[in-house]
Amino acid sequence: MLGRIFIAAGCAVVVLLTAWLDWKAGEELSLYVFYSVPIFVSCWYIGPKWAIFVSLMSAAAWSVTDYHSHPSLYRVLVYWNGLIRAGFFVCIAWILTALKRSYESEKKSGHIDFLTGLANRRAFFEYGEREINRCRRTGFPLTLALMDLDQFKAVNDRLGHLVGDDLLRTVATVLKSKTRKTDIVARLGGDEFAVLLTDAGEPVAFRILEKLQLDLCKTVAERNWDVTLSIGMVTYSTPPGSLDSALLESDRLMYRAKNQGRNQILHKMFGSMNPADL
Repeated sequence: MLGRIFIAAGCAVVVLLTAWLDWKAGEELSLYVFYSVPIFVSCWYIGPKWAIFVSLMSAAAWSVTDYHSHPSLYRVLVYWNGLIRAGFFVCIAWILTALKRSYESEKKSGHIDFLTGLANRRAFFEYGEREINRCRRTGFPLTLALMDLDQFKAVNDRLGHLVGDDLLRTVATVLKSKTRKTDIVARLGGDEFAVLLTDAGEPVAFRILEKLQLDLCKTVAERNWDVTLSIGMVTYSTPPGSLDSALLESDRLMYRAKNQGRNQILHKMFGSMNPADL
């Protein structure tokens, strides 16, 4: 919040400074283009309302400077020029705001799985590597869980892909509702999901995943979907070398869980247990 206030104050100062310099420079040097700088900054870092205010402020400052530089101008011309400038600056603000929204939308869509609304594989790797680096600094543990739906293909073949898509969305909803806000939940592809449990040692992570598995099986059973969930879970008391290596370990455990009868949670601990994690 304070950052936005400082940026807003800086924009106002730039407008006034530009007007003063323009007045001092006279007709020999044109500084009008510098009025667009605070408008751009307002659009990008504050918001459209402040950008419009800065646009009107710039038009007014330009008109006042113009009037003092040409006192012989008719007032009606001063008002007309000010109106045109205001319209021009507001148009710039509107275009920049539209560009910012388009940019944010594209940025968001590049990190979201279209079907489920969860983070996609690309986003999971970006957020995951960032979280691993954070844990290196803090020394907190983390747990990665890779999960796969058992018999998902049978549901697709028997009930159709629309029902399969509905099942995936239901799984995503349960995953989101049964994990913490700080956890990273993603769909990696197909019926494979991943959860990175931040600052979670083995006991905490296992309780979360066990409850998640039970709630998910209960939810899908209520809709007569004959699927279960196999989970491979790895906990690191100190962060792994990379997210890839952690995914490889959890993937091995997940497939072992599927081969040993499905609907299981298999776990592996790396490093020693901290009593604070109990």
